[in-house]
Amino acid sequence: MKYILKQDLPTYKAGTEAWLSEGGHLVTLVNGEMLIIYVGSTLAKFPNILTEWFEAIPEKQKAVPTGEELHYWIDECGGVHSTEQCHDDELSQ
Repeated sequence: MKYILKQDLPTYKAGTEAWLSEGGHLVTLVNGEMLIIYVGSTLAKFPNILTEWFEAIPEKQKAVPTGEELHYWIDECGGVHSTEQCHDDELSQ
């Protein structure tokens, strides 16, 4: 889950994005380098940090085509495809 800092801290400004690492630390990126804002043991001892100082950002869900909806995507080679093309390919087989 991602979080946004609600108010300035001595070392981070309001609006800083952070997330929980696999190790349970609250981390952020600064100039491409991952930095720990709070270690997991601090978050375990003071769980209110995540609710009082940070606002949770809902994870974006991956769009899944349903029915006749038309969706586009770019493959690893840069080709653009659509669900309409997939549907047409199925009909021609």
